[in-house]
Amino acid sequence: MSPTCTPSSLRHCAVLLAYGAHQGVVKSKNWLGSKVGFPSLDQQVEEVFCQASRQPDPPVLVIIEDGPTTPWQRVSADFGSLPDGSHLLIVMEDYSWYPEVETVSITSAGQVIPKVEKMMATHGHGLFGEIHTDNEPLFTSHDWAELLQSQNRKHQRPTPW
Repeated sequence: MSPTCTPSSLRHCAVLLAYGAHQGVVKSKNWLGSKVGFPSLDQQVEEVFCQASRQPDPPVLVIIEDGPTTPWQRVSADFGSLPDGSHLLIVMEDYSWYPEVETVSITSAGQVIPKVEKMMATHGHGLFGEIHTDNEPLFTSHDWAELLQSQNRKHQRPTPW
């Protein structure tokens, strides 16, 4: 199949689409050449890639917060999925990065909260004052809020990256 002659109003758009695929100059030229055709295709591809390489990436805003100063002062909790459909409840102690891990079949309050209560009672871990989680439904539920309130724990949901 021969390439289609592309109207001049759409040429730059076609080159930008090829650039967005992140295939590099040579592959982009080859791919575009097989789909569209216009006289300055190679030159336009090189110009777009060259301009993009000259523009620095915008700075990333990184907020560095003070870490915990003692073990079990702050923990972070999240879930990991297993191939069989069950989940890992991972509670990471943020001072030493010590993990506590439990397996749950579903991420419901009825299964997770008893596991977290067990972790709080084990090895003096009940001393943590703050827990960081994402916005999983369990971590935003009324049952979760009641657990943390009854234990006088602070719940933080930092903005995800």
